Amino acid sequence: MPAQSLGTWDLYCLTNCKRFVVDVCDTIKDRCSGERCIGFLSGPTSRAYVEKRVLPVKCVSLGLVAALAVAVPAIADDDPTHNLTVGLGVGFTADYEGSDDLQVIPIAPITYENRFVTIRSIGLGLEADLVPSKAIDIGPMFRYRFSRDDVDDVRIDALPDVDASLELGGFIRTGVPLELLGIDDPTIVFAQLSAMHDVIDGHGGALVEGRTGVIRPLTESLTGIVSVSTTYASEDFMNSFFDVTAAGSAASGLRAFDADAGLKDVGVAAILNYKINDKWSTTLLGGYSRLIGDAADSPVVTDAGSENQFMAGFSVNYKLF
Repeated sequence: MPAQSLGTWDLYCLTNCKRFVVDVCDTIKDRCSGERCIGFLSGPTSRAYVEKRVLPVKCVSLGLVAALAVAVPAIADDDPTHNLTVGLGVGFTADYEGSDDLQVIPIAPITYENRFVTIRSIGLGLEADLVPSKAIDIGPMFRYRFSRDDVDDVRIDALPDVDASLELGGFIRTGVPLELLGIDDPTIVFAQLSAMHDVIDGHGGALVEGRTGVIRPLTESLTGIVSVSTTYASEDFMNSFFDVTAAGSAASGLRAFDADAGLKDVGVAAILNYKINDKWSTTLLGGYSRLIGDAADSPVVTDAGSENQFMAGFSVNYKLF
């Protein structure tokens, strides 16, 4: 079937590639019944070139970098209408917000996708993309946050406990392949905004995160993702993790401190996914964030913790179908 012209684009068989970032008009959809997603610019860029270099990265799940999500890349497949990938691994992260101690956590990434919805893990939670659009991902998400109690530092342990939290919210995400801008590079540039609120009176607050980054195939089997982020925290969240009341000061020896709402951190994250074969892959991830504002000024951090927060992890992933 010849490609149909739509403005400056030549488009061919885009109907089944949900992650392709250009919405195709109904006319093109009706005329395209192929089982693969192939998009190419008019001019010298050939279909063969795009199939080899652009197609694999276009269909990588952008959810990999949602809040440094411990997720499995959804690489384009011959049957993208129904697939499930699961994984198992181990990671470490800060014991609590502002801690200079690390805790080991299990990693169990999962990604399920069909033509209408994509569900993937985001750390200790899940997100669901409910919008069947090539240009944008929108949907609900939830995340579990560990409690702060019985910690090693006796000063922090003397402060009031912060119960475990269940954060509910939503996200919006979009991306643009540089190939579509006429740049001879298979990189995708993406951006995401998410908002979540605790619903079980753990920290009782809200978080809004913005993230942007790039996804790029490094070899035929290796894909790299790098992103930067920042997080705004509500006063309830800041009070729970960074306040030291007069009573808390007397019990812990830390100076009293009242934290206000505001930006609490900036960070960078990187993910490498290596595709061993059609069924097996491995994922290596790492992240660094620096607490800022009242979070960095709190004695919970300056006297008993650290502004520098690290996380890393590794998983082995298997595609069930």
